[in-house]
Amino acid sequence: MVLPPESRQELEELLDALPSAIFTAADSLGWTYQFWQADAKEAVNASGVKIGADELPPVTQLFTEDYMVLFLLHNTLGAWWAAKCSAAGKTHEIAGYHWTYLRFREDGTPAAGAYDGWPRAAKDITVLDPCMGSGHFLVFALPILVAFRMEEERLSREAAVQAVLRDNLYGLELDARCTQIAAFNLALAAWKMVGYCQLPALNLACSGLGINARKEEWLALAGDNQALRTGMARLFEPSQAGTGAGEPDESRHVGHFGDGGQRDSSKRHLAISRQCLERALASESVMRRRRSW
Repeated sequence: MVLPPESRQELEELLDALPSAIFTAADSLGWTYQFWQADAKEAVNASGVKIGADELPPVTQLFTEDYMVLFLLHNTLGAWWAAKCSAAGKTHEIAGYHWTYLRFREDGTPAAGAYDGWPRAAKDITVLDPCMGSGHFLVFALPILVAFRMEEERLSREAAVQAVLRDNLYGLELDARCTQIAAFNLALAAWKMVGYCQLPALNLACSGLGINARKEEWLALAGDNQALRTGMARLFEPSQAGTGAGEPDESRHVGHFGDGGQRDSSKRHLAISRQCLERALASESVMRRRRSW
């Protein structure tokens, strides 16, 4: 779209009047996207229709303020770190990071607890945001985990950034555009820390996409294994309702591919189903490339 000169000038004047902090904020893209979704949210709420998968993202998107994100991270990751350091007789203060919202009891222990059930090493921690939106929590968790791994493993900042992106940070999101924004935000946060470089594949995925195949094609991946076909069918059905494979009330059945839920058999079926899913993804990638030709 090409704007007429007068409209373009008016738009440029509006942009020039905005403070630079708006453009440099860690989640400026997320807030912008939420603004552009405002009309869709209002239209869905005014329609009175039952909210389905297509309506869910604009209606439920509400991006979290920085202080809320930091408070939660400081009193989970930070509390774990403080308790661990205290047990080792060390300070919880760490070079390059400030614990603004970390809270302690009068006895000096973290107010949120020690998270004793967590792994003992930062490299083994998994931070998963199942509704990541534009990646706000993951972006703010990145420097914390980088500082942990630099301290524990004596990694350089560059190596720690690579390691955290590869090992520690995961995110899911229903909205495909939000998923793209989250990936960009996380990559940009990494580049701000170490400069532009090749990053590992980010562990972020859109969980709101349906399966791009007919049901008979999908089930054919399981061959003649009837138990596996049953499991694949259970994965297919919620995806066609727009909720994505792995919907909570369906995923509880995944371990019961006709085997009575026995642990060893479930693991075997899940391993086979994973192979089927990998073949399906490879097939869809080929189809996309052909369509792009």
